[in-house]
Amino acid sequence: MQNAVSEGVSKVQYEVERTAREAAQTATDTLAKLAMAAFVIVLIGALAAGFGGFIGAPQELPVAEVNTSAELPVGDIAPTANPDVVIPTLAPDVVLPTPVGGEVIAPTVGP
Repeated sequence: MQNAVSEGVSKVQYEVERTAREAAQTATDTLAKLAMAAFVIVLIGALAAGFGGFIGAPQELPVAEVNTSAELPVGDIAPTANPDVVIPTLAPDVVLPTPVGGEVIAPTVGP
């Protein structure tokens, strides 16, 4: 009788292990398929982005035209659109306090 019970327990244990292994294998296979699908989707997205960037890129890069003929004296500030706006300036060699108590010497403006 004890052998029969022991044999029955062994069979149930074997069946439980087999079922657990099959479930783990099925989960592993499903996860591998999902990972492959995600990789393919990312790859397709990267190709689409690259193709869109290639198609949308301008044929010729824009170049900014800069007028360098304006001559302003050194130390002067270009006028603003609003004449009421006053931009404060510092006299040469003004010592400015810093938050930590040190000193900063403003550079002199010279020709």
